[in-house]
Amino acid sequence: MMKKILLTAVFAAMTLGIISCDSDKMMQTESGLQYKYNKKGEGRKVEKGSFVKTKLSLMIEDSVVWTSYSAPDSLFSFVVGYSGVIQGFEEMALLMREGDDVYVAIPDSLAYGDQGAGDVIPPNATVVYDRYEMVSVSEPKLILSDSLIGAYQKGGDEGMFAFFDQLNETGEINKYHTELQLMEPLLSQIFQSQQMATLEGLIERFDTEIWVGDQNMLSYYSIVAVQAQGRSEEAIAMAKDLLANNPEEEWVQNLIGQLEAQKAQAEQQ
Repeated sequence: MMKKILLTAVFAAMTLGIISCDSDKMMQTESGLQYKYNKKGEGRKVEKGSFVKTKLSLMIEDSVVWTSYSAPDSLFSFVVGYSGVIQGFEEMALLMREGDDVYVAIPDSLAYGDQGAGDVIPPNATVVYDRYEMVSVSEPKLILSDSLIGAYQKGGDEGMFAFFDQLNETGEINKYHTELQLMEPLLSQIFQSQQMATLEGLIERFDTEIWVGDQNMLSYYSIVAVQAQGRSEEAIAMAKDLLANNPEEEWVQNLIGQLEAQKAQAEQQ
């Protein structure tokens, strides 16, 4: 739910001048954002292009309506400057460094305005995080999906694959964020558009020693791409290999059942 709330508004470039600079008191930026420190950190400063992980406690009208502190390892992660979070949320991030924990009040003009956000945030609401903790901050890097889309628009599949191959061969891939979660929206978009050969070719170019995150996501997309191209036996074999490495994953067992059923149905036609 939190990601849906945070990703609904488009950010704008903002001036980050601080009117008050006493860190023990509430401070206010020129845009109207108000904040104070619960705790000051000493880590890396957040910059545009940083991949950050945060813990949050969201308040509306003096009541906590959502918190990531109630679940272990529940983090909201995004790339600063590229993720479409609300203006005030990103403005606050750019004032922080790793280890900071702040109380921040985001006026409706920097949040959801007169539209609100679903049933959680009413129109014209001030959005308050009684805790906004900057858990980790990476060095600024580029977003690969943006560059791949650009290469595709210029040269189709061949152009995109050649660009990806060049990054891998030259080591330029290290200039990009290599968290798999940042690539999932692009892979999902290709999957939904039924461009299965494109999907398969793209996944083949991921070096699993470099990319971090849910490797099973890549395996899933690869299997369904192969299946959709009529190579049922190959897809089933891939899924069984995946199950051998993840014997407790029920979704893999279900996937094998679906693939075998589709194969049997195709043979009867």
